[in-house]
Amino acid sequence: MDSARSWFQKFQPRDKSKSPAVPASHGKDPGKPPVDDAPSSATKQKVAAAKQYIENHYKTQMKSLQDRKERRWMLERKLQDAEVPAEEQNNILKHLEKKETEYMRLQRHKMGVEDFELLTIIGRGAFGEVRLCREKTSKSVYAMKKLKKSEMLRRGQVEHVKAERNLLAEVDSAYIVKLYYSFQDDEFLYLIMEYLPGGDMMTLLMRKDTLTEDEAKFYIAETVLAIESIHKHNYIHRDIKPDNLLLDLSGHLKLSDFGLCKPLDSSNFPNLNEPDYTPGKGAKPLPDNTSRLTNSSAPKRTQQEQLSHWQKNRRMLGVFYSWYS
Repeated sequence: MDSARSWFQKFQPRDKSKSPAVPASHGKDPGKPPVDDAPSSATKQKVAAAKQYIENHYKTQMKSLQDRKERRWMLERKLQDAEVPAEEQNNILKHLEKKETEYMRLQRHKMGVEDFELLTIIGRGAFGEVRLCREKTSKSVYAMKKLKKSEMLRRGQVEHVKAERNLLAEVDSAYIVKLYYSFQDDEFLYLIMEYLPGGDMMTLLMRKDTLTEDEAKFYIAETVLAIESIHKHNYIHRDIKPDNLLLDLSGHLKLSDFGLCKPLDSSNFPNLNEPDYTPGKGAKPLPDNTSRLTNSSAPKRTQQEQLSHWQKNRRMLGVFYSWYS
């Protein structure tokens, strides 16, 4: 009974009038320096990342629920307009619910390397390899990019790999290689992308030697559209070369290999989205350097000499790329 009373007295609120006076230092030792209780910058970054992740997660869940309601509403409206009997309408709606449940189950499934059948290697890079793979369930063929984590950390390329993954997930363009899945294990990162069986532009140039004017216009136009699609999302590629211009089965061009891409903060470049600046009457013209370039002491070449020189350099460049790729 005494022990119960003592425990009861411990949890009773104390009378503030009988409490001892608190010194001006609020109980802290004036001889010790004050402790900074503010969170560090790393903690703030983790908190911001966790907040962003939670917000994106619930935003995606709400959007998925809204899309599901809209699909059901559209189906009900189509069935009513078609004057489908009530019993058949119920069966169709039940079938839709079943398909929606299967789709949500597939979304919750975490992909792994065990879900794919590994095929032949089609390329090697600084951090890993690219090989063909076949998904075991759908039998679809993809290109698997396998990146070694320890090598990325050693070379300090983590941010570049994050930028590559974010760009592929964010940009949806017909002229950019599509990313279907991304996952990781203890040792590697995996990017599952579409497989383009047409090869690259360097191989095409070495095989055809010279493109026709229509072919050159076609591939240059699609290259410009590919670069524009990533510039619209404030990314720069920084590694444009024929090896990274791939061709699909129908011969269309797609830009790939975003390992050196860099995201740009548009706030640091306020004039990017403004209309072109036209100088007024009082503006000074730009210095004309054409006379300095044209009056150089280098001997001029004929058109035939320029063409043969260009073809020779291009062949050497092709050998260089094939050796180091």
